[in-house]
Amino acid sequence: MVAIEGPSCPPKSKPHDSVGIIVGREPLLVDAETVADALAAYIRRFGVRFTPYDGSEPQVPFEPGEPPKFFFYEPPAGCSFLVDIHVQRGSEWICPKQDLGFRLKSTDRVVIGQLAC
Repeated sequence: MVAIEGPSCPPKSKPHDSVGIIVGREPLLVDAETVADALAAYIRRFGVRFTPYDGSEPQVPFEPGEPPKFFFYEPPAGCSFLVDIHVQRGSEWICPKQDLGFRLKSTDRVVIGQLAC
C-alpha cells in the first residue's frame, strides 16, 4: 500500500515518556497506482481540494520553460496555501511536479508538504 502524509493527517507523537512532542504525521495507507489515485484517496478521507498552481503568485514565479509544479491545498475550513508533492521511493526523493499520472510503487510514500524545490 502507498502511504500518503500531508497536513490533514493526524500528528504522530513520541512514546508516552515524551508527552506532547510531535514527530511527524500518521500516514494514510491506500491502494494507488498513480499520484492522482493517491490524491483522490486523500481528498475523500480529509475533504480537501488540490488545485494546480499556475505561477501567478509574484513571490513564487515559474522560470521560463520550467514545467508547472506545486498545488494550492484547500482544507475544508481555513485558507489555501501552496504545497509541493514528492514521492519517497526507498532513499530516493522524486518530484513529479504536476504529473498526476506519475506511476507509484506499493512501497512509495507520497509527501504533501512545504515548497521544497
